[in-house]
Amino acid sequence: MSGVVVVDGVQWWTTSYAVAQLRVDRKLINQWVLRSRRAGHVAGASPEDCPRCRSHPDGFPHVDPPVRRAGIYGYVGEQLLAAEERTSAGTRGGVVRTDV
Repeated sequence: MSGVVVVDGVQWWTTSYAVAQLRVDRKLINQWVLRSRRAGHVAGASPEDCPRCRSHPDGFPHVDPPVRRAGIYGYVGEQLLAAEERTSAGTRGGVVRTDV
């Protein structure tokens, strides 16, 4: 079985697929979900319905916790890509992370 399913035009990724595609630690994905929640995003809400997305479009991306869709327990792929882009593009101690 693939690590990706498409439901209503949205790609849902399993955790193992996301870890392989993004080359990140599984704990980092959990941190993105927590950071999104702490930023005030409403889990399960669309960007149009999430007050935080509307009021702070340039803030930390909306990342929902995993849910069961079409036989897999997964994350919205676009949300993970946005979080990875946001965290990988940032500077940390004057050093910019590059793809290694």
